[in-house]
Amino acid sequence: MMRAGLGWLAGGAGAGLATVAVVVGALHSGSEPGTVTLSQPAPAVAAAPVSTATPAPAPQSTSSGSSTGSGGHYSGGGTWSGGSSRPAYHPPAKLYDLRIASVGIAAPVIAVGVVHGAMDAPFGPASSAVWHEAFWLNLGAQPGQPGTMTVAGHLDDTLGRPAAFWTLRNLQPGGVVEVTRRADGVTVRYRITEVDSYSNSQANSPAVIHRIYGSAGGGTDDGVARISLINCTGQYVNGEYNHRFVAYGELIS
Repeated sequence: MMRAGLGWLAGGAGAGLATVAVVVGALHSGSEPGTVTLSQPAPAVAAAPVSTATPAPAPQSTSSGSSTGSGGHYSGGGTWSGGSSRPAYHPPAKLYDLRIASVGIAAPVIAVGVVHGAMDAPFGPASSAVWHEAFWLNLGAQPGQPGTMTVAGHLDDTLGRPAAFWTLRNLQPGGVVEVTRRADGVTVRYRITEVDSYSNSQANSPAVIHRIYGSAGGGTDDGVARISLINCTGQYVNGEYNHRFVAYGELIS
């Protein structure tokens, strides 16, 4: 699973996420080696049209609805801590649909912000829809927009069952990622150019953070529309997976 917060993305967290950079995995709330501060400014380039009824939320100081309520969180060890009962998951608006036919991934995409300096990674009880959703960092590029669109997803749920990004690790260069905007039905396509697996310490390095998040992670954008998909991989040790899988792609249409 992935831990609460994209901090895992920078090297912490349980199951992994992917960015589009996309990371795949489920979120755990265990401790992370380090916290990466993501820059707050919104992209300077005008974003592609999005439904005016459900604009992308601004970064929040709390997680995006799935881990609020009684204040509990999944600790990665089979227990729920911080509250007397597991909070209900209240699904936020689904802005996009993600499809990667080559690895059998199809998931709705919700927007998340930054929590404690890290990208949020919603979680909840095993019955929650959150395990089958992908998460787009709302500080990054929107579909087809110059810059980096970072997307993450859970590897598995709290019971170890496959989640949205279970098969992301099978993605290879040349694979096509489709993102459809629900507001207007427009689909944009990215072709995967590279896939990498990083140890948690490597994933925490500035160079990797810059690449995964683009300008939102302190990097610079060159005008190319990119996607990063993030997820956890490797061995599950001491409450977290010890590697992060990342697939990088560029816009083709």
